[in-house]
Amino acid sequence: MRFDAIIQSRMGSKRLTNKIFFSLGNSTVLEFLLKNLKKIKAINKIIIAVPDNVNHELFKIISKKTMFICLLTIQKIKKTMS
Repeated sequence: MRFDAIIQSRMGSKRLTNKIFFSLGNSTVLEFLLKNLKKIKAINKIIIAVPDNVNHELFKIISKKTMFICLLTIQKIKKTMS
């Protein structure tokens, strides 16, 4: 059985701001997570849900670098679910 993985990712944490972009070796935490999720054969596609704001561009850069399949803003997800 195959399934899709949805990762909710944002930068507005109060305790540890921008933690998803912290360095972890030669990559960011998000890149590390995506690379490891790609290794799981049961995952059909990886979807990253991000806020629709100015930081959205940073997620686009990482999406091109890691070549993951889909980038959705939180607003688009809410519209598709209603």
